Amino acid sequence: MDAHINVQNFGPIEKAEIDLRPLTVFVGENNTGKTYLAALIYALHQNFEGISQLPWADSVTSYFSFAYRSRDRYSQSQQDALQQDMLGVLEKLNTPGCPFKFSDLPQLIHAGLESRLTDQEDFTNELERCFDLESASKLIRFTGSRGNEMKVSLSVREGNQRYWDFEARAAGSADPTITGHINPDMILLDANDSMRKTEFNEISDVERLFRNLGIRRWRTNSYYLPAARSGIMQSHGVIATALIKRATRIGLDRLEVSTFSGMIADFLEQIVRYKERKGSSSSIRRVAEQLEAELLEGKIEVKRPTSEAYPEFCTVQIRRKKAYG
Repeated sequence: MDAHINVQNFGPIEKAEIDLRPLTVFVGENNTGKTYLAALIYALHQNFEGISQLPWADSVTSYFSFAYRSRDRYSQSQQDALQQDMLGVLEKLNTPGCPFKFSDLPQLIHAGLESRLTDQEDFTNELERCFDLESASKLIRFTGSRGNEMKVSLSVREGNQRYWDFEARAAGSADPTITGHINPDMILLDANDSMRKTEFNEISDVERLFRNLGIRRWRTNSYYLPAARSGIMQSHGVIATALIKRATRIGLDRLEVSTFSGMIADFLEQIVRYKERKGSSSSIRRVAEQLEAELLEGKIEVKRPTSEAYPEFCTVQIRRKKAYG
């Protein structure tokens, strides 16, 4: 899958084009826009719940799940319409040699996703949250005393097949204008896909299929990991300490509270909620153990002073026994 990002007049960046890869590295001098690009990519990931073949893929699974479990709550006419939609989906899935396309989903799903893709408020709010700004217009690059038109576009495709496109433009103090489109001919499930080996008879079969598609192919997570030297943990401690000291004045004084960007807030939340996995060995665990042994010559351990404290990641060196001849 290819994800192409085009940026114009965004923060300090006059123009940039990026093809996202599994590993994408930004190299450059200070104050040239590397962090701006990283924050923008993170905001796009958060807004679309991952940059994958289908934006907000979980909503497709949720639709079938809700339709299956709540069908008795509908009026008879609504149940008939739902039944007709489901029969259409089942017929398409059970037709040999016929790929299942985005347009084969119930009208309510693809109309809802198209509408959400062009929703002005969602992306604007996420952009302001990630950059900790009162207005997204503050991201517009100025030339002298003149503001320019800011443009952010994202195009997702696979080879010659276009999946979906998104574009935001902003000028002056107005919120961004959003346009976007999902390709109705986008193939969600190929005719010979292994997931279509079984016959689909009920809505529960369709729900299970799309849940598996979401987990295996569509769902992607994004994390922002600030550099250790950035002082995030230390500054958070200072803010928390200041708030605790002034807690007795709440209601008497107006407290000015420093804020973090949405990326940093998400990072701190992940740290607080971090739990070390202690499952059976897996391929990723074996790779991690090999890296620890060969590169670190030790092991990484996670410690918490208290159950509420942030975890501390420590490297424990392993003494190697000397061989004597």
